[in-house]
Amino acid sequence: MVRQIILYVAIIAFLLFILTMTGSTLFLTLSGAAANRSTLSFDTASPTLTTPTQSSHSTVGPDTLPSSVAGIHLTPSKTVSEHSSAPMPSATVTIRVTPNHSMIDSGTEVLSPIEPSITAETSPLPEISPTINLTLEKDTATSEPTPTAMVTTNHELSETPTGTGICGLSQPLDFLFIHYGDKINPLSSAMISLVHISPQEMTISVVSIPCDMWVDSTSLVKDYTISGTKICPLIQLAIKSPKNESLNDSIHQNINLSLNDTFNINTPSYILSDSQSINNIIQLFGKIEYFSPQNQIISGVPLTKGNNSLNTVAILHLMGPDMRDASLWEKIYRQNDILRSFLVSYQSSGISINDLVSVGVINSNLDSDQLGSLDCLLKKISSEQISFSDIIRQYSYPDDFSIIRIRDKTSLIQEIKKILQ
Repeated sequence: MVRQIILYVAIIAFLLFILTMTGSTLFLTLSGAAANRSTLSFDTASPTLTTPTQSSHSTVGPDTLPSSVAGIHLTPSKTVSEHSSAPMPSATVTIRVTPNHSMIDSGTEVLSPIEPSITAETSPLPEISPTINLTLEKDTATSEPTPTAMVTTNHELSETPTGTGICGLSQPLDFLFIHYGDKINPLSSAMISLVHISPQEMTISVVSIPCDMWVDSTSLVKDYTISGTKICPLIQLAIKSPKNESLNDSIHQNINLSLNDTFNINTPSYILSDSQSINNIIQLFGKIEYFSPQNQIISGVPLTKGNNSLNTVAILHLMGPDMRDASLWEKIYRQNDILRSFLVSYQSSGISINDLVSVGVINSNLDSDQLGSLDCLLKKISSEQISFSDIIRQYSYPDDFSIIRIRDKTSLIQEIKKILQ
């Protein structure tokens, strides 16, 4: 009986030993398989793709990366290959972000979440200053030019518009050219000119209107209750007292009605610019050349004898008055010289008047056909064929308050109409 009990205990101990050995082997087998299996982990402190041991071949490349994130085109800069031959250290996949033009308006772009196996490295988008750098380039899908954030001027010269006459014009083209400073100080560099372009004679005639010239303004009594004033303050009046028309139309209406009341000359078309227009045009054309007959300083701008390359600030200073001017006509002569310089730069550029108007660099109520004809003529007429007339100086005088008074209006009207014929 005792022998049987000892035999049973030995058999049970043997079976327990067998079971213990079998469980240890299974545990080691499973642990080894787990150790050989490839695992991917994501470290939030340093977001990288980590592969301790790789048992198969895989590639992180263009086929496995998203093609775009939040509207941004993604282009992988590196391909990471993983092989089973040896453990690999942490690998970082960098994605270069190329912003679309549509992103430039906001100046920033927030990336949407990306799968935690890659990191995205972005370059900050350029900030656009309040004074934008204009691009005048034709969109292939539309006929209108599109402003962007860099300056390119790949525009071809305008062809001669279809129609009768030269550049599509059989009759002269007349318009008012009006320039003012800005809404805060509009009279700082104000300039008013009657412009007459003859396609038959290929000439441009400009009649300068002094800012301090006294004009009749009976047509403006109903709006401003004034029957006479100096002409340039009418620009300021339009800015401070806007009517139903746009600001540009209101400025033109004030000037045109007063000239019509004074000289019986109606000029329904206009081209209008301000100091911001000058700044944008100089950005497109480059610096403007201004000729000085001698070494001198005008309105704080140092000039050397000969051609001087001037930026926006210098140009606007020269267009304003200088305390050493013998008369207000000295300022007008400088303005006319600057206008001629702008024409020379315009003729050598690939930019059209339509381009400048369409993106708001200058403003005009001429239609696209008239602007096309004007562009054609301005590209054909040489700067030597521009004549600036100071006929008003010959028929006027400054009073004790430096107001320009017309002394022989009938003769002056006849002379002006001769120039505009």
